[in-house]
Amino acid sequence: MRFLLGLLMLGVTGMAYSQASQQPYTVTINTPHETIKSGDEVPIHVVLKNVSDHDIGIDRVPHTSSADCDYRIEVQGINGNIVYENAENCWHSLGLGTDRNVLYLKPGETLAGDTTITKLLHTSTEEDGSIKKTKIFDFTTPGEYVVQFLRTDVYSTKKVYVPSNKITIIVLPADDTPPAKQ
Repeated sequence: MRFLLGLLMLGVTGMAYSQASQQPYTVTINTPHETIKSGDEVPIHVVLKNVSDHDIGIDRVPHTSSADCDYRIEVQGINGNIVYENAENCWHSLGLGTDRNVLYLKPGETLAGDTTITKLLHTSTEEDGSIKKTKIFDFTTPGEYVVQFLRTDVYSTKKVYVPSNKITIIVLPADDTPPAKQ
C-alpha cells in the first residue's frame, strides 16, 4: 500500500513539475526591505528570464520604471485576504518605442524592472468631475504580508499565469524600531 501511495505521489509531483517546466520564462521578485515601518515604501525588483531553448517574444515589454503594469500583483494581508491589481488596468504605453512592441529574448536572457507597490493608485472620477486616487496596497497596519507577481501572455488563447516566488514583508508600527542584531 505504501509503495502504491509513493508511486501516486511521485506521479503527481512529476505532473506538477512537467506543467511548470513547460513555461518559457520564470518570474523572480525581491526587495531590499523585508521589514518596514508602517507607511514606508515597499520597493520590488522583478526579473523575467527566458528558460526555454528558443527565442521567446515578450508581447508587453516590461517597462523598467513601471514593472507593476506588466504583472498581476497579489498581496495577502494579515487577515488572510488577497488584494490584487491586474496589469491590464494600466493605461499608458509600455513599448520600447513606436517601432517595437515585442522584444525577443534569447535563451537565458532576462528583463528586469522596478516598482514601488505602495505607490500604486486606483484613479477614479467623482460625480463632481474631480479625480480621486486611492492606494491599492495598504502597508500601514502592522503585521506580515505576502507578495507575489504573476505574468501572462495577453495574446495567448489560455490565460495561464506564471507565478513568481513569494516574499514576506513585515510591517512594524511607525514608532517601533527593529531589535538590533547581536
